[in-house]
Amino acid sequence: MSGALKKFGDKVVNDPKQVAKLFKEAAPGTRLLPSRTPKNDAEYQCRVDVGEEIKDKPGYYNVYLQVNSQAQSDGLQDWLKKNPHGNLAAAQINRKAKDEERPEEGKRVMAELIAQAKKNL
Repeated sequence: MSGALKKFGDKVVNDPKQVAKLFKEAAPGTRLLPSRTPKNDAEYQCRVDVGEEIKDKPGYYNVYLQVNSQAQSDGLQDWLKKNPHGNLAAAQINRKAKDEERPEEGKRVMAELIAQAKKNL
């Protein structure tokens, strides 16, 4: 199960287009990455959704790691059965980060999400 999480994190941080999606405008509760397709849902096994802006930190938003129903990993499927609408992990991202800071901010957030998710499984 932690292998599936590592693979997900690596796929995201090694693809600048996926990292860039962490900073796109989106309404709370919507998916940031990967794009919603049956192929992506099965391949990535997880997704990142955007939450609300942090009240006392303008530009910072909660982001949530969720398990896709098409996940192939037994560990992820077991977690999903127990937590069908739950967040596997949460982190805060500075969505107002300067363009040159975004790759590192994206990597930091993904590392936090993956580390927390491994603890929660």
